[in-house]
Amino acid sequence: MQASVELVIDPAARGGALGEQLLAQVRQICGDKLRLWSHGDLPDAHKLALSQGFKVVRTVIQMIININDLIPLPKLDPDISIRTFLPGLDSSAWIALNNKAFIDHPEQGNWQLSDLNVRLKEDWFNESGFFIASKSTQMIGATWTKIHGSQGHTHEGDEITHDHPIIGELYITAVDPAFTGLGVGKALTITALNYLRYQGLKQVILYVDESNKAAIKLYENLGFNQFSRDILFKL
Repeated sequence: MQASVELVIDPAARGGALGEQLLAQVRQICGDKLRLWSHGDLPDAHKLALSQGFKVVRTVIQMIININDLIPLPKLDPDISIRTFLPGLDSSAWIALNNKAFIDHPEQGNWQLSDLNVRLKEDWFNESGFFIASKSTQMIGATWTKIHGSQGHTHEGDEITHDHPIIGELYITAVDPAFTGLGVGKALTITALNYLRYQGLKQVILYVDESNKAAIKLYENLGFNQFSRDILFKL
């Protein structure tokens, strides 16, 4: 069993070894199974982790794109089609695809049907923004989207309803490894971007592991830029 921890220190209280003291206490509780996330890869957090014997084991890159115009879809094999996801009817096939595409992923791999169903019930979920690529009758790829900030809401203790700037997200994109190189990932990504543009959005973000070089190259070729990194450390 592993424990992941985020240390949060008021900027006014930094520089006084408070981080070291908190981390020492956490290590006593969690032992050598401790994992640390540094969101934004802040220099002080990075320095603290390395000074305490932690090493970098994973880097998650956040990317963003400004979309002003619709993007033409690439030509695909005539036997490959893209359609929207059908909850229930597509669920089991999507789980199989997801677990095959992310077999070694620490968070995305080994999903159960219950993991998918929880997300299908989220307020942000909209099946019209969830796309499936099929070759003949076989599901070979999928991507789905989120829209953040589209609903007025209140935070705990905040009685004033307010909005956040609306931004889209490419949430999960999976392509069956047996069908890579056919342009499926690119076509799905463009389909999702065009869908979000049709919703009136002009910015889209995504998260991708630094080790996924093929995906990063695809996103950069489409116009995405890196703007933040989250770092995972372990002892």
